[in-house]
Amino acid sequence: SNKTSLGFHGEEAHGMSLNITGQDPAGFYSILSGLGGVPPTHIPNSDFGEQLDFIKNVDALSNTYAQAISTAFNKGTNGVSYPNNNLSNQLKTVARLISGDLGTKVYMVRISGFDTHNAQVSGSGEIEGRHYDLLNQLSGAVEAFVNDLNSQNLSDDVVGLTFSEFGRKAAQNGNLGTDHGEIAPMFVFGKPVAGGVSGTNPDLTEATADNNYQIQTVQYDYRQTFATLLQDFLGADNSIIDAAFFNHTLDKSFADLKVPEILRSPLSTSCITLSGGEFVREVGKSSVSPNPIRDTVLVSGIPNTISSQLSIYNAAGVPILNLPLDNNSNTTSLDLGHLSSGIYFFEVKSGNKKEIHKVVKL
Repeated sequence: SNKTSLGFHGEEAHGMSLNITGQDPAGFYSILSGLGGVPPTHIPNSDFGEQLDFIKNVDALSNTYAQAISTAFNKGTNGVSYPNNNLSNQLKTVARLISGDLGTKVYMVRISGFDTHNAQVSGSGEIEGRHYDLLNQLSGAVEAFVNDLNSQNLSDDVVGLTFSEFGRKAAQNGNLGTDHGEIAPMFVFGKPVAGGVSGTNPDLTEATADNNYQIQTVQYDYRQTFATLLQDFLGADNSIIDAAFFNHTLDKSFADLKVPEILRSPLSTSCITLSGGEFVREVGKSSVSPNPIRDTVLVSGIPNTISSQLSIYNAAGVPILNLPLDNNSNTTSLDLGHLSSGIYFFEVKSGNKKEIHKVVKL
């Protein structure tokens, strides 16, 4: 979507969105490139100079990312037809980027219009109306997306999740709509999902005029769902969960409040480790610290039962190094001092499994 979301804003960094519309890879990123045509060669030693250098680096990195996205987009494909609406087009692009092996772990799409203060239904006692149309649009887009992944044998690696910044009241207002509420359902979909319902149907008798028609019982905090998928599907460790969100009300980590029945079975998070300089990653975790490396990189956690291969790609997806990994030592040391500064992707293949890591070289 070309709209940003508070869901992806950090405490300090507010991020930068790439506007991907109409599956046009040329529109991934646009800036006043080179600050007027030619980047300045002299950066003054001042606060202004630091700001100028920051803008230059953002420009360079963004165009590097844009090239990697374009390469993945052109390499990928869609295996099915999608409905012609905005949400479907967003998911169609996501499926194509996954197909093109971009390696991004999290994508966000959005559909608006659920703030249904009026005309939620077409008439008293009716089912169809604006809310029905929105859910129908959501259902059709998700169905096409899942079918697309199935057709390309990618569905084992993808879980989808819906969330919203607020819910709806249980009672209808005087405009055939509902006002802001404190709870809402979440839908989790994909082949790794167990299916079924977590929790029980809400007790509508809790919503009374005395409490402004709010359902009182929150069965799950939405962060429990996020924590479950971040850890049991993406392999994030407890420190990552706690850095993202913490339950200060209970003084408890959301890693201890997961919803285990969401996924079909616990997924293995035994993965390859890359470390070097300040770039550190714990053995057996599937998340990688964003800290950069300088010269020497250690590739560890190599299985000693099957052959493994390391491939290194530059940001444009061009392979620059391929070599077998030593199965006997469990760790391989690489001197990458000859590589220029920038972003690289390490692909480690062990048997029919592979893992991709983004590495920043200083």
